[in-house]
Amino acid sequence: MNCCEIFVPIYLIRRGRCFRSIELYQQNFDELGKLRVQLRHPYQMDPKMTTQEEIMAFIAEYKPQLAPFPRYYLYPGIWTKMRLNAKHISLFPANEVCSQEYERLGKDTCYVENWLQTHLEAPLNCTFPYVQEIRKEKALKSCEPMQLIDHYDSAVQTTNYTIHSCVLACDRWEYMVSMEKIDMTRVYKNASEFDFAYRIDMSYNDLQYEFIEEVSTLTFVGLIAQIGGQLSLFMGSSILNLIQACIMAVLLLHRTLLRKGRHQVQIIGNEPTNVGESPIQNNAFHHRNKLRSAIPLENMMSQTYEDKLTQRHYL
Repeated sequence: MNCCEIFVPIYLIRRGRCFRSIELYQQNFDELGKLRVQLRHPYQMDPKMTTQEEIMAFIAEYKPQLAPFPRYYLYPGIWTKMRLNAKHISLFPANEVCSQEYERLGKDTCYVENWLQTHLEAPLNCTFPYVQEIRKEKALKSCEPMQLIDHYDSAVQTTNYTIHSCVLACDRWEYMVSMEKIDMTRVYKNASEFDFAYRIDMSYNDLQYEFIEEVSTLTFVGLIAQIGGQLSLFMGSSILNLIQACIMAVLLLHRTLLRKGRHQVQIIGNEPTNVGESPIQNNAFHHRNKLRSAIPLENMMSQTYEDKLTQRHYL
């Protein structure tokens, strides 16, 4: 099969033009369903330049953008075997754990935006040409060519993009890779006669993947059980007993307050009035007023003694 039929070009940060395979599905397990890729040496633009004979392979979930890592190095004359295991993770959004902002784009989009903000947009208050059309929410103008030339080392050529605040997507695929490298000259005596320099075999051990999902364990029944455990409700007690006791306490408090209110109303109704007062109530009222007045003590005693003599005379 021609590689151009299953590989399409894609551009990667700091790597330039790369090629990514189309969506392929393995139908048989292990070696029976493997994907074998055999590549020649890439074309060299300047033969006078020193070359570094290696090819980088990136294995990641299929999204519009591709992250710059993890990466694996392939060398000429080496037969590389990769065994893959897939894991699907689905989590609830949480700070510093995962985010849904770049779930459909890929985490490399977050890296690029942070890199632009740190090294170009924040210091120069502008961005690369045509980028302002892609990121219209930033409302930044395009940088002048001389600005980029004057700050070429910091705004274009810098490689410090390791410091970032990007977190993984809440719903993502992760791939575990185990590599095995074999010298083809030890396997094939005529390896030098092959028309390819790089060979890589990739396959899943099993046609299954591991699924990890975060689910909510707090249900109504579970909440009642947790409250009961925290309040040490045992030996026949339950949360219903606790609710019933609270309701009874509220009812008793309500009745007590009503009784106190009625007692105060009765005391206020027994106060003497100017019309229709009885002699006993009038004497009691005057007696209280006498006690509250500022009359000397000897006058009060003489008045009491005269009252007693009057009562004896009537008897």
